[in-house]
Formats: sequence, C-alpha cells, structure tokens
Amino acid sequence: MTETLLNYLLKPNPRVIFPSGGGSTFTFNEDWDTIENVEEWTEFNYEVLTERFERDLRCQVAQFDATTKCEEAGYNKIFDERGLSDLVCMSITVPVSAVLKPLFITSGGRVWEKLGCLPDWGAGREIDLNEHGRANALVLGDTKFKWDSACGIDTVRNSEDDSYEDAPERDDVRPIEQVQYYGAVYRCRYVFVITEKELVVMQLHLAPDPIRTSPRPVRTRPSASHQRVLSSSEISKQFTDKMSLDESVKESALRARIGLLKYKRVSWNARKGLTIKLALYCLIRLADEDGNDLRTEYPSLLAHGGSSATQMPRY
Repeated sequence: MTETLLNYLLKPNPRVIFPSGGGSTFTFNEDWDTIENVEEWTEFNYEVLTERFERDLRCQVAQFDATTKCEEAGYNKIFDERGLSDLVCMSITVPVSAVLKPLFITSGGRVWEKLGCLPDWGAGREIDLNEHGRANALVLGDTKFKWDSACGIDTVRNSEDDSYEDAPERDDVRPIEQVQYYGAVYRCRYVFVITEKELVVMQLHLAPDPIRTSPRPVRTRPSASHQRVLSSSEISKQFTDKMSLDESVKESALRARIGLLKYKRVSWNARKGLTIKLALYCLIRLADEDGNDLRTEYPSLLAHGGSSATQMPRY
C-alpha cells in the first residue's frame, strides 16, 4: 500500500502519557552564549513549505504506521528524557529519515566532530563524509523533557538591560542556548528542540559583528542542586582521546556570534497543516538545498520557486 508523501508526513504522532506537575532542570554550560534576540519565524509555515516542495510531496511512498506500534508497545508512556528520546526516534525520526535518502536524521553521533559538543540529533548526507566516516552536519537538535519553550522565549524578550541572568525563569532559556551553541560551533543555521508537547525549529542569524572579540558576559552558574550532570548527550568520552582539547579552546574563541534567533513552534498533537514530521522533513531539505552556512540574512524560502503551479491542500 502506498500514499502521498504529504499524507505520510501528516500522520498524527503517538498520544503521549506523562506525569503531570513538576518540571526539569536543564544542562548549563558557561561556554554557551546568551540569546541576544528572538523573533517568530513566520515564513516557516505549511503554505510556504508545501509550495516549495510540492512535487516531492505528491510522490507515492510506502505506508508506515509507527504511531500504532509505539502505543501498543507502551513507548508513549514517558517518565524521563531517555523515554522521550526513544519515542521520538521510533515515531518521528525513523519515518522522516526513511523518506529523505540520501539525506538522513539520526543520532547526533553520526555527525559529531567537535569535542564536548554532541547533539542528541543530527541530519546530514550519506555521501558527504569526513575523515572519520561521519557525515557533515546539516541540522542539529536536542530532546528536552518538560521544557516550556514559551517561558524561555518570554524570558529573553522581557529581559532587562539585555540580560536575563537574574530572571527566576532563566533556566528555561538554557535549552535554547544549548542548540544555539551547536549551531555556532558547527556553523549550521538550522537547529531544533523537541519535547513531549512540541517541536521548536530555529533559524540562526549571525550578528553584524559575527566574531566576538570582547569578553563574554559573566554567566551565573546555578547552584549544585539545580545543575544536571553532563550525560552522553553532551560529551562522548569514547572518542575524547582522538581529539585535541587545545584545538577545541581555539575554536571556542573564534566561535560565531548569533545576533538573532528565529523560531517556529509546532504542536506534537498537530493533525493538519504543519506537523512535526513535515516540519523536520522540510527543515532538512532546506539545509541541503539552500546551504546551511551562517549569515546575517537569508533569502526567502521560496526564492527557488515552488516545484509546480498546482496548489497543495490547505488546512
């Protein structure tokens, strides 16, 4: 049985069951830069994306029902970040990666090349490999359990004197800082965070002065009781002996400065319009076709034009 690629990517995600109440504390790293400016990425929407990739979205692909199997196996019952990552892998990244060839989205280890900077998720091209046999990164992402993106974004917007370090909700900005760091280190313009409630895709823009020459603002380290121990999602110890720490320090000093972060929130429960699978598919295609280098400004997503004059279904 087959169906259109669009219908394939619009299929609902598993219904997530997780304990109510409580929250999470998030990884903190003094090397991460603060978020300077945030703005909604309005052009990243269903109408624009389906026009851009219309011809491919009309192609027939084999049906793939990961949602039912994940629910039957109980993988939709989430109690921690590991459980959420497992569900995301089976119900979202596997179906998306299956229709991206020669592109892919899998574990970040497949595109890892920077010491101390290992994203949970990485997208690349199977035929574009570095000297270690890994693909060059196109898109990078992280998984966060019980993260409130709206609170993090509002904290940046409402900061006083261009600083949110004294804000009580500063911890909610850390996941944004983390993926911004990934993009700055790997020089990728597209990053994302996925939670049990939504996908937040982000487009990073260089600051007018793209290389930071002055000292970074002093970062306030959270107390020990609120600081997570770094896990394998941040540092892969098994390859540490193959990389130079001195080189990592030099790269940190010359790391790109991000002046604007545009974001788009996509609901986990979306059943029409822009879904998480459709958003991830299009984000990776954009990085591959338009380039993923960092700039201060980018052309319109429709600068290449749509693939056909026929309109896709509207939602």
